[in-house]
Amino acid sequence: MPGREDRLDEPLPADLPTLVADLAAAVGPLLDRPWAVFGHSMGAAVGHELALHLLRQGHRPPVHLFASAREAPQYHHGGTVHLQDDNALCAELARLGGTDAELLAMPEVRALVLPAVRGDYRLIETYPARPEGLLPCSVTALVGTEDEELTVEEAEGWKSWTDAGFDLLGFPGSHFYLSDQPAAIVAAVVERLRN
Repeated sequence: MPGREDRLDEPLPADLPTLVADLAAAVGPLLDRPWAVFGHSMGAAVGHELALHLLRQGHRPPVHLFASAREAPQYHHGGTVHLQDDNALCAELARLGGTDAELLAMPEVRALVLPAVRGDYRLIETYPARPEGLLPCSVTALVGTEDEELTVEEAEGWKSWTDAGFDLLGFPGSHFYLSDQPAAIVAAVVERLRN
């Protein structure tokens, strides 16, 4: 995405629909074969909107949507983390457990990482969460069983966004559960893609 890695100097997207449109233009030419979406946290909302956007453009449907550590759109709640100062933003990242506090204490790391993180929070906290239509593919919601950011009800809400199958998978851990057990996550994804 813009603002990261080799695209560090590119401006961050203005809003989530703009990001989705840009992603659709980038991946559209690749959709002549079966495809699926895996999105974690904000990425699950982006992936869901992307799949719906591509369907509206007439592309073949995805074979599966994997929504990880994210509430279904009907439970979306905005927020103000993106408006807080750098110290508060770092405290939020440390609370979620996805970033080493020692790294966040380094001014050069903050200068590099915080603009993109703040941009992500702005995108998801100002996201209107009014997607239209059902996905004609199975949806799997994945959760960390100790994730205080997400209830089982909010995760199970993804079943209302598909007219195909739904399942909910729990893994030990908090919001960033997937960092501790990538092999288990990959195995679960592959198993569902093979069925």
